[in-house]
Amino acid sequence: MGGPGPGHAGPALCARLRDREARVCPRRREARGGPCRVRGGGLWRGPRRVRPADWRPLWGDCDCAGRRRAGRRGNRGVRRPHVRRGSCHARAGARHCARGLGGRALRILYVASRYTGGTGSYAAQVAAMMRGAGHDVELLRAPYVRAKNAAQATFAVASSLKAALGRKRHDIVHAFGMPAAPAMRAARARRRVLTLGGVYSEQFGMIHPGAAHRAVSALEPRALAWADALTTDSEDTRRRYEARLGVSPRVILGPLDTARLASVRPAPRGGGPAVAYVGRDSPEKGVGVLREAEASIRARVLYVTSSPWGEAMARLAASDVFVQPSLDESIPNATKEAHYLGVPTVGSDAGGIPEIIEHGQTGLLVPPGDASALAAAANSLLDDGALARRLAAEAKRRVVERFSPEALAPEYGRLYAEVAAR
Repeated sequence: MGGPGPGHAGPALCARLRDREARVCPRRREARGGPCRVRGGGLWRGPRRVRPADWRPLWGDCDCAGRRRAGRRGNRGVRRPHVRRGSCHARAGARHCARGLGGRALRILYVASRYTGGTGSYAAQVAAMMRGAGHDVELLRAPYVRAKNAAQATFAVASSLKAALGRKRHDIVHAFGMPAAPAMRAARARRRVLTLGGVYSEQFGMIHPGAAHRAVSALEPRALAWADALTTDSEDTRRRYEARLGVSPRVILGPLDTARLASVRPAPRGGGPAVAYVGRDSPEKGVGVLREAEASIRARVLYVTSSPWGEAMARLAASDVFVQPSLDESIPNATKEAHYLGVPTVGSDAGGIPEIIEHGQTGLLVPPGDASALAAAANSLLDDGALARRLAAEAKRRVVERFSPEALAPEYGRLYAEVAAR
């Protein structure tokens, strides 16, 4: 039995697997019909480009043009021979025997440092969209040291080792953030996609100046070259990478989990108005600027930096104003969440923040690093309820229109189809 062509498992192979209970004796590697006489049974190894599968009769026929019938086991059928660039699936809910890329479900591996927080929520939501579209989706999870300044490095090492040792082959591996790039390179995948949230080396330099920053700046172009496609959610990030390194990532917005946000209920309010910051306690996030402005803000300032997502969103929903004082950022997930929850927003005029906050329309912008301007803008929203409500209503309308999964799923589908076809 010869190997299949490069794009498909082949009708002959499908028919043989269906009609003949083929087994291989592990001692002699000979195909035999009927029971294998070796104690414990054996595995059918198949042609060179077919991945091993436990022996089991495969029920139903395969027309190699549409869907495979579930057969006698109904929706519980799970056996499937995998071929490098095409596959016949007998799987719960969706069965495919497709030729080439047309209509074929892709095997996609997602890598992010964690699946909470800004970047992690971004990755998890894209994965959920693609799973809903019928693709075979997996999230790579790896341990890391939670100590300050150690999380990214330890995740990069652990995730790359886990990806290198993994046996499953994927059509695409999609990494989110530069710390996930080593795992992207190590994964067994035909194509690689890397999503960038701001210029990584510049953000890294705000936290680790000196030799570490110089080393990361030197390695960054090499990591970008590992990817078959680069994406970002911000036009500002695209322009800066193009000017700095001559690469132009494709701009695709990051989806917002609107279904989950719709279930958020505000936390009980304390005494008096409250201004909230939600995000990491990190220099590039501008938390120091907010602390400097805190004495001039006529409200309690809440720093929500390490709470679980549900608790953080409940506290955000109960706030009167949200502030995003970042010194360098792509499009912050917390700002999108504040807009969806109807909380009026003040943000710094830095990075991709002006792409989501239009001054005087969906929020207020202040110069980055200007504590007095930040306090004045927050106080103006606290004092002018009509202005705050108008800005919040328009911000919610736009964020639903631009960042909902329904709006963005087709764009990610086109991205993966184009990358897989290369």
